[in-house]
Amino acid sequence: MKRFFLFFSCLVSSYLLNAQDWIWVQSNTNNILNSVHFPSIDTGYIAGNYGTILKTTDGGNTWLTLNSGTSSPLYGIFFTDSENGFAVGNHHILKTIDGGQTWIEKESGWGTKNAVYFYDNQTGYVAGDIGGYPCIYKTTDSGETWLQKTVNASYDYYLRSIDFVTPNIGFAVGFLYTGNPDFENHSGILKTTDGGETWNEQDFGNINARLTSVYFLNSQIGFIVGGQYHINGQDKGIVFKTINGGQTWQSTLIETSQRLESVYFINEQTGYIFGIFGKILKTTDGGFSWSQTDTIWTFFYSVYFSSIDNGVAVGDNGSIIKTDFTNQFSHVIETEYNSYPNPTNTYVNIPLYNFTEDLSYLTIYNSWGQVVKHQIINTDFEKVTLDVSMFEKGIYYYKYNNLKGKFIVY
Repeated sequence: MKRFFLFFSCLVSSYLLNAQDWIWVQSNTNNILNSVHFPSIDTGYIAGNYGTILKTTDGGNTWLTLNSGTSSPLYGIFFTDSENGFAVGNHHILKTIDGGQTWIEKESGWGTKNAVYFYDNQTGYVAGDIGGYPCIYKTTDSGETWLQKTVNASYDYYLRSIDFVTPNIGFAVGFLYTGNPDFENHSGILKTTDGGETWNEQDFGNINARLTSVYFLNSQIGFIVGGQYHINGQDKGIVFKTINGGQTWQSTLIETSQRLESVYFINEQTGYIFGIFGKILKTTDGGFSWSQTDTIWTFFYSVYFSSIDNGVAVGDNGSIIKTDFTNQFSHVIETEYNSYPNPTNTYVNIPLYNFTEDLSYLTIYNSWGQVVKHQIINTDFEKVTLDVSMFEKGIYYYKYNNLKGKFIVY
């Protein structure tokens, strides 16, 4: 993704954001961070300018700097598992097979690569532009070789994001800033129905918005976001949603004049959008309505959730913020429904109550917010008994059916 430097810096310390949902995390860099991806709950990677690649193995609490072997900007990153991944940028497609310790150039040549996505371990795609004209590359051998595919576009724009609904159906979005105030938002939406071999423009009408991110929660539900949608002399954010795998889309205007950069949904109801000038929007009704949870004076370009409770967003000046796990459990109330015995070093009983469904989910976290156990529970029973004899000593939290509790292993 093409970035512009800001002439101000943000205060990255122990400062806690207003809504108490996100906290700053130390990145040890001032470089712009463009993309974040987690192949597992604990392991994640970030790509940024000047060849920056960061890695975490504790869910995003701490980050180490890796040597990418390039000083060029990297705009996208994607890992198929904790060891095998790709970073893309100006004239680069880099691959690692050892968790980012070493990177090998797999394709250079002309063009800027802004986004990378893998549908499975073998099949992946890179989206960007060559001289302003949209281009897409495809691999079917785990990124060893890449071939440029057919893009039928009627005008120039660079692609910013790519995602697939099924092995055959995928979407890519982007825009071109022309500098012309009468036609400044030159956007495109491409669709493939043959596994990325050919891409054709979708007719969404005169969008007049800068489209930046496409994301599918599952095979049916997907979102496209952008901003600076010019209407009646005002700029607004815009969100497109599909509930039928991209066959049809409905749009929602957002009351913000700033561009929306990245969208991620953790389930069908709850999703987040991050944007420039620190806009953080949240929905709890599947995207029907959006509320602003925070404004942080920095640009954010990418957000990713490694679990339902663990999200990380990245942006300018080395900015990293993550969900504040400790705050989520700061109001655990001691009640008659407490787990027992507590403390324990053998087993713990967690009482079950107040269910309307036959099955639910129980999630156990350690004090870092990492998921240590996630299982379906039968709500016909009065309790669930867990063997914690192999758990490390410390405080553990649990959550189910909007109930939260904790126990101690000694």
